[in-house]
Amino acid sequence: MSRVRGRKNKTAPGPERPPSPPPVGERLRQVRVGRGLDVATVAEQLHLKQCTVVALEEEDFDRLPARVFVRGYYRNYARLLGLPADELLRQFDERCPEGESCAGAPPVAPRSVRREIRSNHILVRAVTWGLALLLVVAVVLWWRDYAGRDRQVEPALAQSEPASPQSAAPTGPPPTEAPATPSPASPPAAASQTTAPPEPAAGTPKVATTPAASAPEPQTPGTVETAAQSPPAAPVPAPEPAAKSAPPAPPKVELVVSEPSWVDIRGAQRSFKRVGTLEAGTRLTLGGEPPWHMVIGNARGVTLLVDGRPYDLATHTRRNVARLTLQP
Repeated sequence: MSRVRGRKNKTAPGPERPPSPPPVGERLRQVRVGRGLDVATVAEQLHLKQCTVVALEEEDFDRLPARVFVRGYYRNYARLLGLPADELLRQFDERCPEGESCAGAPPVAPRSVRREIRSNHILVRAVTWGLALLLVVAVVLWWRDYAGRDRQVEPALAQSEPASPQSAAPTGPPPTEAPATPSPASPPAAASQTTAPPEPAAGTPKVATTPAASAPEPQTPGTVETAAQSPPAAPVPAPEPAAKSAPPAPPKVELVVSEPSWVDIRGAQRSFKRVGTLEAGTRLTLGGEPPWHMVIGNARGVTLLVDGRPYDLATHTRRNVARLTLQP
């Protein structure tokens, strides 16, 4: 009976459990090594440091940032190697649930809260009044210096101003020229001017001699009639001002989207605004006025054209996000 009971109590072996999958980091490392990729190549493709890639493979969460960033790193790593990202993220969530510390570090002890200094504190009041007093003194000194400079400049300007031509011009009739007096140094000229005319003969009446005025130049009748009959000259029309050249049209700027991308584009003085997601195959033409401030996500999937020519976004791209101000 004991043997039978022993046989009855003996349980049959159940089916073997499938082996548990390797950790997420180890699985990524195995696939990377199998494909012949080194850490430097993966770090360059993911835009991460090599130490960060090693920490992801070793699951050394003490050297990694917050959980939300580590989850994004694992997603990009899985997509780079062609692995199912959802499955790896589900395994990572089981390993590191949301709201818990992945590294298992002990909780940080709370620090003593320092007493806050408010505006009614005596030190704050003293500093405020001191700054206000310094500001008042500075304004007073500046005003005194400014007023003193004005007083010095006004007399100097009054002395240096020249008399205007209108005030210096005489208002009365022009002075008549005095007759030239003979110089004692020129006796021949004086003798010729003071020599009296010869006495007339006896019995001839005396006639006063006066200097003859210059006779006007005679004008011929033909000249007078021609001047009187000639019509007045017609006024010459003023030349019309040249037409103002029209301002050049702004360049044509387009975005050709080959992969889904998120953009934030704004024109000058709010002349254009486009914020949102652009699907693959979209061709967006920018309006408004330059410059355009752009933020382009997934910049590798977007081509920027200026008047039909591609514009290099690589110099403005960091971590696959382009930030630039376009002024063609």
